[in-house]
Amino acid sequence: MDEIIKNIIKECYWDYNISTNDIKNILNSNNKMEKQKLFSKIIYNSSDKIKALNLFSKEYLKELFRDF
Repeated sequence: MDEIIKNIIKECYWDYNISTNDIKNILNSNNKMEKQKLFSKIIYNSSDKIKALNLFSKEYLKELFRDF
């Protein structure tokens, strides 16, 4: 999981000062807006979208795709 998150930070948050724990906190939070932002960054920037998106639950992924 940490390797996937490190890759997300490298590819999607290169211009932010964000840590692995920050990403974990977003994933574990109830903040829909932050999760949507993370989702969008993965969709637009990640080279391995499948691995990165698997950090979200399947139920939540359905919601994120529906709202995208």
